[in-house]
Amino acid sequence: MDQAAFANYIALYNTADYRRVVDTYYAEDVSVVVFGWTVARGAQAVRDWLIGARRAVSETLLVQETEFDEFGLRVWARACQILVARSDIDLAEPGQPLVDKVHIVPVSLQFLLRGDRIARILVEEGPGTAQVLRPERRSHVTGYRRGQSVAVPVDEVVGAAMAESISARESEPRPGW
Repeated sequence: MDQAAFANYIALYNTADYRRVVDTYYAEDVSVVVFGWTVARGAQAVRDWLIGARRAVSETLLVQETEFDEFGLRVWARACQILVARSDIDLAEPGQPLVDKVHIVPVSLQFLLRGDRIARILVEEGPGTAQVLRPERRSHVTGYRRGQSVAVPVDEVVGAAMAESISARESEPRPGW
């Protein structure tokens, strides 16, 4: 997988068309490990997990930096996940539901490749601090209207999170890289 193919993968992933993502980019025996826990194993299980997660949380992945293994076996990425809950759930911190909030979470990603397919995805905590925002315009107390987007002040908040992440990355050794 080269840089252009990876950019296409991220763009497709952000559309939430997980059936196409899995069919196009994942190996049949793909597995996803999030913070040390294997959350899904096998293409069908990964597809079901992604679709189920999307029902609860809207996710956009903003990739800050990528590094490609010279042998084509791995891709490393530093990114920020922008997460918005569709209902009261506890995703990030105990007792802190995400409904009506936007979470910006720095993550480190490692993709193990087999040919042009992703065989394993490892998600770890990234450098920097997770941030919680409230959207400026709420449709009503219980949440968002269907199809309503959340205005995230990208230049200020995401830019600051990325700058903090880059600063932390430069001052700390790369774990597992």
